Amino acid sequence: MSRWFRLVAAEIGLDAARIDDLELCLNELLANVLNYAYADGRADPAEKAREIRIIAEGGVSDLRVSVEDDGRPFDPRAKPSPEPPGSLDRAGIGGWGLPIVRALTKDLTYERRGERNRVTIHAQESATVTGAALNNL
Repeated sequence: MSRWFRLVAAEIGLDAARIDDLELCLNELLANVLNYAYADGRADPAEKAREIRIIAEGGVSDLRVSVEDDGRPFDPRAKPSPEPPGSLDRAGIGGWGLPIVRALTKDLTYERRGERNRVTIHAQESATVTGAALNNL
């Protein structure tokens, strides 16, 4: 996925920093699908094949990238950010992927289409993350 996305993003003229940010976001969204969208996270040979789609639309100033899956309904906008730990010793692993996606993108949308989830991220105008976005982490 990363190689494909980097090629597409470079072809439309995104700068390297925006490509890095969006690639990180896509990896986080895909990790959520692979880890949580299906019943127990394990492949069952008797179960139907699963399909995950990645769709890139728009251009350098309005790029939108969607991840579609046929897993359980999940609206990432409804997931609250975890409380910041008081120290590194108290910091747990995980839970920061969606806050990172929110901070690095202009917008995050979700819709359920039939039996499919569709999460779409809209690229920031520049790769610079604002202080307000960092506060949302």
